[in-house]
Amino acid sequence: MAVRPQRPCARVIGLLLAAGILALASGPGIARDGWYFDVRGHWAEHYIRCLWEEEVADGSQEWVLDWHPGWGYSRWLAWNYHPDRAATRAQYTVMLAKAFRLCPAPGPHGFPDVPPGYQAYPGKDAQPFIDAARRSGLVLGFPDGRFLPCRPITREEAVAILVRGLGLGPYARSLSPAEVSRWLDRFSDGHTAGSSIRPEMAVAVQLRLILGYPTQPPTLQPHRPLTRAEAAALVYRSCLVVLGAVPNPFSPDGDGLDDHTMATLRTLRNRRIHSWEIGVTDYGGELLARLGQGSGAPPASLPWTGVDLRGHPLPDGTYYLQGTVVDNLGQVHRAAMHPVLLERKGLWGSLRPTIVRPGQLIHVTAGTSGGASWVDAGPASSGKLRLSPVEGTASLQSWEGSFAVPADAPDSIREVTLTAIYPRGYRELTLTYVVHQPMPLIAWVEPAVAPAGSIAKLWAAAGFPAAAVLGSIEGVDELVLHPAPGLSGHWLATFAVPPQWPGGQRVARVTASMPGRSRTVETTFAVEAVRKPELRFFISD
Repeated sequence: MAVRPQRPCARVIGLLLAAGILALASGPGIARDGWYFDVRGHWAEHYIRCLWEEEVADGSQEWVLDWHPGWGYSRWLAWNYHPDRAATRAQYTVMLAKAFRLCPAPGPHGFPDVPPGYQAYPGKDAQPFIDAARRSGLVLGFPDGRFLPCRPITREEAVAILVRGLGLGPYARSLSPAEVSRWLDRFSDGHTAGSSIRPEMAVAVQLRLILGYPTQPPTLQPHRPLTRAEAAALVYRSCLVVLGAVPNPFSPDGDGLDDHTMATLRTLRNRRIHSWEIGVTDYGGELLARLGQGSGAPPASLPWTGVDLRGHPLPDGTYYLQGTVVDNLGQVHRAAMHPVLLERKGLWGSLRPTIVRPGQLIHVTAGTSGGASWVDAGPASSGKLRLSPVEGTASLQSWEGSFAVPADAPDSIREVTLTAIYPRGYRELTLTYVVHQPMPLIAWVEPAVAPAGSIAKLWAAAGFPAAAVLGSIEGVDELVLHPAPGLSGHWLATFAVPPQWPGGQRVARVTASMPGRSRTVETTFAVEAVRKPELRFFISD
């Protein structure tokens, strides 16, 4: 590569498109670009240089003309990045594939419009990188199967691919519509983001992967093509120093499953690391826990058990990993903060009603924390019942369902076990309900009109296996009813109607009982008073 003379001159930089004037690098590939001639003084120069040093950036080699009044034009081959041009879908995908260190292994190509040998930059085969991105799920293509590699990529498309690559897709989808709107509404045009991409755009705003434009009011401009300078800034802020946490979410609830998460910090590969630090903060940046710090390269991973700086357990919620590395030149590189969800597995529930008859419906409600996949209730009359989610978020979810008590269920205390299934592990809760057989009971007095001083019968008919039947009538001693001979389920007692009772209605109560249960019914009968003899006096002369 020719070296530009180091002397003052007036520069005329042209991309001369005529054949024979423009010389482009060719061949199977170029191991390393030279430093880019056209980014000097550009606002993104620092980001582009870091990507160039990490072998993530790509440019093209072109003839540059210099003019000097004393000796005219000079020409040399220079590398250019073209920072203010729109990035194509192919160029951005290659950049991310390199930043995420995807292996461009040869194999059958997946997109019909990205054939073998396809070049996003002159002389550089892009197809292996694009196919590596496709195999990893980083890029998905369009419904018709095409990739459209030459089309400029929009800012929202670039963000969606980036969020997927950072493994933040599930976190984005866990945001409620209200949360998504809250983050996007910070910008006057946030509502114009594509409906299918809104969660990813909201996460990018929340984690400060994209900063928007300092217009009045601020804007996101989601549909504007992403420039190559913006692509460099976006990839630098999010992909060169990368935090991660596995598992995420985690559940430090003492069951031995996912009780801690392992934090990772992937650093620069072409700069020697002088020092590093990893901590846990709230969204405002307040340090809650320090996972580690030291000199040299960081360890492969560091555990966090959900405790703060004093060793006290933190409440359930979303926390943020923060990480920095300092290279051997003293430059500080910060990773984009990475959300970590701490959610202890929990299960609670209830039955309604809890005292039922055979065949009656019971409504089951349950609540879970910690991201349960589903909740079963059993045993029910038809086996286990899968409850339906009714409201909530991935962290706190409500469930409900109904089942019928078996029609032949005897009087008993029965159990229903709720089981919440998690991606790893489960929680169980046992609830109880009481089955009471129906207690049909009727009572009557015979005769229905009993003269005072006569003998009457108190009858009861019980449609259940009563153990004892008692009767009570005001003014009469307690009555014990006995099984009536030859009449199943019938009980009988006799009593004397007090002779002094006046005529009128009387109430008789009958209580039939069985172990743990009883039922009382009332009946009325009429009393006919005894008529006193009429005395007559005769006076004779």
